[in-house]
Amino acid sequence: MNKPLTTRDKVIEAMYHLVAEVGYDKSSINKIAQIVGIQKPSVYYYFESKESIFLEVLAGLYPLAKLIEDQKIVNSTDKGDFHQQLINLGYSIIETYRNDTERRLVLAELDIQAQRIPSVWEQKAHLDQENIEAWQTILQHGKDIGAFPSSFDVEVNAQMFFVMSAGISYSVANKGAIDSKTIWKNIVNSLFVGE
Repeated sequence: MNKPLTTRDKVIEAMYHLVAEVGYDKSSINKIAQIVGIQKPSVYYYFESKESIFLEVLAGLYPLAKLIEDQKIVNSTDKGDFHQQLINLGYSIIETYRNDTERRLVLAELDIQAQRIPSVWEQKAHLDQENIEAWQTILQHGKDIGAFPSSFDVEVNAQMFFVMSAGISYSVANKGAIDSKTIWKNIVNSLFVGE
């Protein structure tokens, strides 16, 4: 059972929906307060600015850590199972972007605002680094259970997985005409040659 949203959570959710609907620039503390059903000063009790709310929205946009937890990929001890879970993880990421129009709109706004607002750029860079580290955790586990050879460079391959998953997600979010699942599966399979 999900616990009820706190007022702080409602403010973040309202900002998410507003950014998807009208963009960051047209979102306002007044509109957020109206949506949540609180007075404008109450928003400032939780956040110092519109920008700080947006930064919290961004923190929830990167699904990799939650998907890792949900799929328990780092608990796998069988190489074949790990291989399939790595494919399934990519599919989950792809579907996250394919099925959520609001998410795509907010991510597009993130790209725009990262060029204008230094703290947004810094948040994006931080979240990208967290994703690379999550890929390192996954791939190091695969190496530890023998899914990859001892010469497998976890750091470089984690960066490759980050770039490939970001690129596929970007293409899916922009309704690119690619066979994203086949591409993902081929990327993963290329690491398991000779299995």
